[in-house]
Amino acid sequence: YAVLHPMQALYNADNREQFFPAGCRYDYIVDAIDLVSCKLDLAETARRLDVPLIMALGTGNKLDASLFEVADITKTSMCPLARVMRRELSKRGIRHLKVVYSKEEALTPTGWETETRKTDTTGTEAHTRKANSTGAIVKLAMIDKPGLPVTFISRFGNMPW
Repeated sequence: YAVLHPMQALYNADNREQFFPAGCRYDYIVDAIDLVSCKLDLAETARRLDVPLIMALGTGNKLDASLFEVADITKTSMCPLARVMRRELSKRGIRHLKVVYSKEEALTPTGWETETRKTDTTGTEAHTRKANSTGAIVKLAMIDKPGLPVTFISRFGNMPW
């Protein structure tokens, strides 16, 4: 079975050491970061530490889980984020990377996920903000084993698939 240890923090180059303290050794890293610069830094860090990484790409506004694919980034198609990541990773000497992506055409956002402001009668502003996903770095006992249940940690909670 897999043991997940999700971290509730935003990963970036400035706080990388918080995710990789001295003596810490991960068996696998699962990336669900939205920012390209942070994804690139995590990929370089994983390579330097020799920790396998799987990166989520091109899954926003896509609902059909049956169309999700696990592939090498060189085999992706119909995913603008994968195209950018291939180019940028190649510049950094990373040619192959396991990714999760979907060929499904993204739905057009309806507006609920963007920031809105309302002012109530007392003048107090109420805010709703777009949820920011954070990269989840997890320690796994096993992964890629046939029949292994997988849980994706997302900004909407745990989703066993």
